[in-house]
Amino acid sequence: GNNSYFAGGGHMGFFNQGKIRYLGGAGYGDLNLDFYGFGDVILDKPVELNTKATVVMQTIKFKLFDSNFYLGPTQRYINADIAPSNLGDLIDNIPKPWQASLTDLLTQKITTSGVGFTLEYDSRDNVFSPKEGFEYQLSHLWFDDAIGSDTNYQLTEFSALNYFKVAKKWFAAVRAEVDYANTDSFLPPYATPSISMRGVPSGRYLGNAVGVTELEVTYEINFRWKINAFAGAAKASNEFSTLLDSESRISKGLGFRYLIARRYGFNMGIDIAKGPEENVFYIQAGSAW
Repeated sequence: GNNSYFAGGGHMGFFNQGKIRYLGGAGYGDLNLDFYGFGDVILDKPVELNTKATVVMQTIKFKLFDSNFYLGPTQRYINADIAPSNLGDLIDNIPKPWQASLTDLLTQKITTSGVGFTLEYDSRDNVFSPKEGFEYQLSHLWFDDAIGSDTNYQLTEFSALNYFKVAKKWFAAVRAEVDYANTDSFLPPYATPSISMRGVPSGRYLGNAVGVTELEVTYEINFRWKINAFAGAAKASNEFSTLLDSESRISKGLGFRYLIARRYGFNMGIDIAKGPEENVFYIQAGSAW
């Protein structure tokens, strides 16, 4: 599995005032994380990378008239110092065609700075623990040296969350997500899209193109208690055109939820997921997505 260490601090803010939604934060982190490669470029064994980073991210969305649509600007800035814990381990593990470019990429100080927009459609009955409704979100960002980025590329992220009431006590949810970084070169690991799915450690599978699908079924035992089962499949590739042909990563698991705040319809609980390599335990606040 991923061996990781994190230290740092910062501030995160969120508010939802009906017509305006804001999510943003700033902070500093010191992270050790195992690096396995990008897409189809797989290392013989993982290399521990240390990343010291200053991060500023924010999105503000405005409700469009009396609709379920929201639109607004988004901004991301990361200044990072990347270094392997053992340079020899890194060089020995990189396939020869990629040795020079990846060694340079993973032993440098780099800034990525991007601005763009986010468009959202949200008809969920509850923003914390929805039972019915849809939440679709599309973001596109331009990273350019004109706004302080050391590497130029475009990033597109699309997610679709679908919640259904199937029967009196049965509910289903379907998630689909596609992220694509349009770039001619490798991006630093923290800026590369990665598979985000229960059962897969953060940053385990990276690629310029990533696709994820998940299905979850929930049974309501009574007003307070629910149990759920879920399964998912995901792919990561360095080219969008080869995403469907890349290897699938499968996960599945079980969990439960307890209605801890009746006034807000807010659930908490636990999920246990079996991923491609290991079992992962999650404490969930609200929806897993």
